[in-house]
Amino acid sequence: MLYAMNPAEFVTRLAEWQPFCAALAGASATFAGLLFVSLSVNPVLLGGKDQGADRLARHTLGCFIYLVLTALVVMIPRQGPLGIAIPLFGLGVGALVNTIRASRAEGTTESHRIKRDRALYRLSTITYSALMAVAIGLAFEVEQALYVLMAAMLWQLAWATKLAWDLLMVRD
Repeated sequence: MLYAMNPAEFVTRLAEWQPFCAALAGASATFAGLLFVSLSVNPVLLGGKDQGADRLARHTLGCFIYLVLTALVVMIPRQGPLGIAIPLFGLGVGALVNTIRASRAEGTTESHRIKRDRALYRLSTITYSALMAVAIGLAFEVEQALYVLMAAMLWQLAWATKLAWDLLMVRD
């Protein structure tokens, strides 16, 4: 059964999740910084000769950035359901559009260094679609949407970390 909250209860529930989101934003920002370091010391990625690796690097960085932005939206103090839902929906749409564009461009070039696997984009598409569904649930003040949001954020962190590791393994 779905549980709808009144706006005051929503603010209280959201405040309970803010320390978790702060930790998640910090971890994601740290991983994004480490991604920059790994990209800068890898001559294969630094040279820009592998378009597939370039796209994977952009996609991975985007995963971390969207995660940080999502956490920051949740941490805005005293926001009501629509104050959280609208920016989350916008983030989901923007991330989904970027992911679809990258997926379409992926099929236009070949790279021998990084395995061509549409699952890279499918999993991100599912995550960003879930973010938009969560935003709709939050707009209707459904408490369970907060739990789905946290699960999606954890999934995004794990997925982006795996992609960062894949980039670290790129060699000549």
